[in-house]
Amino acid sequence: MRKTFKTAFSLTLLATVFGLGASTQSVANSPQRETSLSGNFLAGRVAADEKDTEAATQYYSDALKQDPGNTQLTERLFQIHVSSGQLAESEKLAAEVLSFNSQHRLARLILGLKALREKQPEDAREHFTEAAYTPVGELTSALLS
Repeated sequence: MRKTFKTAFSLTLLATVFGLGASTQSVANSPQRETSLSGNFLAGRVAADEKDTEAATQYYSDALKQDPGNTQLTERLFQIHVSSGQLAESEKLAAEVLSFNSQHRLARLILGLKALREKQPEDAREHFTEAAYTPVGELTSALLS
């Protein structure tokens, strides 16, 4: 209860300062409103810090609509989707993340798992091999053996 109040209060304060006019609890059900890129970004960070993935996803998605080429927003939204178990959305964003960061380990792992699920072992091996040149390499090397 206290954490929910703290999250709602923080987001309401940010929304008031940046002219958003909505709290976390009404994000999904609120009508379309004018928002600022910086307001959405900051509200998304607060929501993510408070582990409110639903609100963070909404705020980061809104911010990304306002600035579609923003690599930082794309990566943050990707990480939120992965952490909340939204695999389909994670897979879509993983390819986009790799377009600007070809060494992104988590994106490689997500796409490798997708390739395995789609019975494309060569593609999976390629993604896991690329991810293996990192500390995660020990974890994935067992999959390649």
